[in-house]
Amino acid sequence: MKFFAKQLNFFYGYIIVVVLWFVYFFNVSIPLYGGGVLNSMMVSATGMDPAIIGYATSLCTIMQGVAGPFVGMLIQKKGIRLPFILGSVFLVIGSLLIIFSTKNEISYVVFYGILIGLGMGFGGILTSQSAVNDWFNQKKAFAMALLLSAGGVGGFIAPILLNSVTSNGSWMNGWILTACLCTLSVILSVFFIISKPADIDDIPDGKKASTGTSKKGPSASLCSDANYGMPLKLVYRSSAFYGILITYVTRNALYYAITGQLIIYLVGSGVSPTAAAFSISIFSASSLIGRFITGFISGTILKPRTCTAGCNILMGIGMLLINAMPSASAIYFCTALMGLGLGAGFVGMPLCISHFFGSNNFSIINGTISPINYIIGASGPLLVSILATYTGSYGVAFSILSVIAIFGGIVLLRIKQPDYRPEKNFQ
Repeated sequence: MKFFAKQLNFFYGYIIVVVLWFVYFFNVSIPLYGGGVLNSMMVSATGMDPAIIGYATSLCTIMQGVAGPFVGMLIQKKGIRLPFILGSVFLVIGSLLIIFSTKNEISYVVFYGILIGLGMGFGGILTSQSAVNDWFNQKKAFAMALLLSAGGVGGFIAPILLNSVTSNGSWMNGWILTACLCTLSVILSVFFIISKPADIDDIPDGKKASTGTSKKGPSASLCSDANYGMPLKLVYRSSAFYGILITYVTRNALYYAITGQLIIYLVGSGVSPTAAAFSISIFSASSLIGRFITGFISGTILKPRTCTAGCNILMGIGMLLINAMPSASAIYFCTALMGLGLGAGFVGMPLCISHFFGSNNFSIINGTISPINYIIGASGPLLVSILATYTGSYGVAFSILSVIAIFGGIVLLRIKQPDYRPEKNFQ
């Protein structure tokens, strides 16, 4: 494949983005969004305690975060290809074990919570973001948006696809499809993924890209060079690192609460179940739009930090407006606002990390943030449940979480750009 890639008259990074779009769709969208369909069918068919599904889902989320540091180190040493292969293999094995070896509830928690979680952790968002970071520099924002659009598209297609596959059969058919698609991810990873442009004697954005001039705009910074990387000991001492971390976890705490409990809140407040469910569809659709808008404007019209902070602020404001309990049409507007913010955050956050600290240590930094983000972020639904029980109102609980998210966005706007010049290190 390396020989073939060298003969192309265009930049191989474009092929990487297309291939990884499908790998991301198969490895993340199918088990994440389609898994909810399969889990509900398993409860009906096997009599499994619904609480067990909750435990397995929580463990799956935690394992994605726990995998982060290991994935970051593996990418740093071996490149992106091996993590994608390992993640896809974990998903295939986990799917097959769920089909043929689920003897009791504990075995299901292990197979789904650990193996599927590790599969998404190794072959999912962290490795995909690192791939774009390694292959693109000037065109990084749009490439990131294009690749991560697989998640937004998957939010629509995966549940429909899995529901169709299992409608005339059993839940096993859905996991068989998942195993087949993740096997295809293994094949794509083995034969088409090349870890870095240097492996085929190329550079980020391609040799034909204009690299001799630098833009004088929002993206111009000390850290925009693809070959630059702030030393990790300085990264972890900087206020920027902790500002990014605060923004990340406060956003995801609200995000997980919205996806897990917004429908319950709306229905309990008098909104029809149909309108409440449709609001989540709007949330997913506008998230996709938010990713592309951020891909176009981040680094050209707005700085990555502004796009990322805006994510938290838009999500928080949208949720606060919903608490006023307007009409269904107004709720759709609010969920669209939140979705735009979510999409902006998905693209803006990795760009912000690269913009602040450079590209060389991106996978390590992102991998360090990952477990903290997943574990604390996943506490959002728990916090909402506790606050709702204590106050007797989901509205109060969501309001508090919304204010916290807005605070996280303001923190990112206020932190200082790291002032580190590579040449100082060599004088």
